[in-house]
Amino acid sequence: MHTADLHLGHRRFSAITSHGLNQREVDIAIQFSRMVSKWIELTPDLVVIAGDVFDKSHPTNLAVTHFANQLQRFKNACPGALVFMCEGNHDRPSRTEIGSIFPLYQKHLGVASAWGSAAAFAFPERSLSVLLVPDGAHRAHALEPDPACRFNVMVLHGGLVEVQPWLGLGSRNSQLSAAQLNAERWSYVALGDYHARRDFAPNCGYSGAPELCSSDIWGELKEGPKGFIEFDLETHTRTFHELAPVRPVFDLEPIDAQILTSAELSARIQAQADAIAIDNAIVRQVVTNCTADQSRAIDQRIVRKLCGRALHYHFDPRRPLPRHAQPVEFELTDRLVASLNAGAAGGFFARHASGDVHWHSDETTCDGSGALECRCNGAEGCTCGNAGAEECQGCEHCSGVKPSGELESLESIAARLGIPYPNAAPSPTT
Repeated sequence: MHTADLHLGHRRFSAITSHGLNQREVDIAIQFSRMVSKWIELTPDLVVIAGDVFDKSHPTNLAVTHFANQLQRFKNACPGALVFMCEGNHDRPSRTEIGSIFPLYQKHLGVASAWGSAAAFAFPERSLSVLLVPDGAHRAHALEPDPACRFNVMVLHGGLVEVQPWLGLGSRNSQLSAAQLNAERWSYVALGDYHARRDFAPNCGYSGAPELCSSDIWGELKEGPKGFIEFDLETHTRTFHELAPVRPVFDLEPIDAQILTSAELSARIQAQADAIAIDNAIVRQVVTNCTADQSRAIDQRIVRKLCGRALHYHFDPRRPLPRHAQPVEFELTDRLVASLNAGAAGGFFARHASGDVHWHSDETTCDGSGALECRCNGAEGCTCGNAGAEECQGCEHCSGVKPSGELESLESIAARLGIPYPNAAPSPTT
């Protein structure tokens, strides 16, 4: 069996259990227990854990005892099985004097371990050799199999450039390439560090973490299911055993707020939450092109209720990007504005740099940037202090009055003013 990146002791979000424990720490402990139960059903001869057993080098007491108890449970059920683990970058102490906790499990539970430097363990009676390579140890140790053994297994923690090209020399994580592993010379190469399953050869790859535990769980969620790998050294067959998540995690479809009123946006947020089993789940709702005015005008009672129902509800409003970052979208908006202005009277529509569309009366002076043109030049008594027209409150020195009121969708404004509205945005290529 091959697993990695357990990250026991990982804490996330503010939810706590009735016993005062972080709920996500408990979730990850539960998932490890489930995985051990599955191991017991499969009765393996060998279990390898490729680093990051704990989330921190000084793990919580709950993490330390839970790991020991589950290993003991497995050992009792499968007394002939061998267990190996190597140190990951999260397990490695930041200071030498702290020391590693791995010797504790090696001495009292018989778990063959490697920390600080690589270590090889040979079992002649099984014609088996296992090389454990902690994070960064590949730089000082040759990755060579034992020619005297039929079965050679390498367990290594590190980031491969093929899946983590952003890791550089200054990173705390080690980096190497798949070619350096020489997988064809090994019976099996078990990798750890990357939280999603990735295969590099029929006998080499990452198992992924058994539970969502990275700093970006939304990106990790898109990487595929969680589980562990079973590999038969005799037949060279590989099986991925999927583990159901402890609790549901939803990254909801992003909502584009560009042409929605605040009321419409609030209703859409509620509708998308109602479409899932949100109770005790982890949920993110991204809202794109959401201006500050729209964000403030959203019905906060809806968001508060959703936060109360979910274990964690992440409401993520994102401001509109500047024009140069959205050329096609803004081109379409400009065409719609031009269509509206063709039938407007007593004023005009303007698309501001933020992407918002405001209605301006003929008395208003608009510079097209989302603010009135300030003409006070810092005159005494001016409320804007000439800091920019966005702060202008309509003082006597300025030519217009700052637009106010809730943003409306283009379609809504057109209907209110009796202006024909196009049924569909024109193609960018026409």
